Amino acid sequence: MESLFQSVAFLRALQKPDKKILPKSIELSMNDQRFAADRYEGEVTTKGTILFVHGMTPYGYRDPRMQDLGRAAAMCGYRAVIPNFPRIQQGLIETASIEEIIKVIQCVTDDYDLAPSGTVGIFTASFSGSICIRAIAQDSVRDRVKALLIIGGCNNPSACFGDILREPSRDRYAKLILVKNFAKAVVEADIVLGRALSCAIEDAYQNGHKSNAYENYVAHLSHGERDRVTQFIRPIFKQGVLQVAHYDREIKGLHEAFMRWSNVSNIAARVVLVHSVSDNVISPAESQALFKELQSHGVDARLVITPLLDHANFKFRPKYIIDLCRLLKAFNDFFLVL
Repeated sequence: MESLFQSVAFLRALQKPDKKILPKSIELSMNDQRFAADRYEGEVTTKGTILFVHGMTPYGYRDPRMQDLGRAAAMCGYRAVIPNFPRIQQGLIETASIEEIIKVIQCVTDDYDLAPSGTVGIFTASFSGSICIRAIAQDSVRDRVKALLIIGGCNNPSACFGDILREPSRDRYAKLILVKNFAKAVVEADIVLGRALSCAIEDAYQNGHKSNAYENYVAHLSHGERDRVTQFIRPIFKQGVLQVAHYDREIKGLHEAFMRWSNVSNIAARVVLVHSVSDNVISPAESQALFKELQSHGVDARLVITPLLDHANFKFRPKYIIDLCRLLKAFNDFFLVL
């Protein structure tokens, strides 16, 4: 019952986080790697430690949504640790991020001041969920993670990437991030294309409200450069559709690289999957497929498909009491084991 109250308190705190709770900047060091991180705590910390893993946002761990999560956790008596993962922040889809998350889990759980119990819960979203679920299955950290909560996660990289590129309704920012990864050789060889793509990504992240970086950049190009850029990016802007066949080799390579890290049967943590029914980035079918796979391997898993959340947006819209109860239960299942 106490954890259910925690779920209510946490979701309420997310609607109005206490801005007076300021993060303490810390550094997480593991072997030859160092990660900047923010630590959030309220006046009294009586519960466990939650490790928040940010998504592919240019703000990284300082994304306002992550800061609100940290404050909400602190308001509920938890210690929140939010590291910065530069690769993820830059929108790079690489298995090296799995290794980095493993190192951070080890670092945090080895530090009595950060995690007195030697364990953490992990809260993440989107493709970072696909990274985290592979990290927690590794022997070196499997017993250090009590629970993993993923909002709008990805299960099958190949299917997920193909769906984002193929479906016109999928988010433009997600499409551009995939192009950045799949057309890496082209972009790196052509400075103009690379800069144009970066500007387009910046605009897409701001959803067109605060940024005209792409238009401003293209306006100063020569006629030939402008044509080259337009031919490269127009399919995303106009139709929202990219030919998946153009990136078959890259998609297959990334898929195989990530699948080599998959070891679902070795997961010891409880896994809670929450997905928006109208997610315009990653289809809820991804979480449904992952849930079935987890169940087939005997992993303690929960799944909630809800109309109350947007993709990786933790502000909920309490329109329907039944859906709200289901969402509360999902968070309860996460907090219960911390």
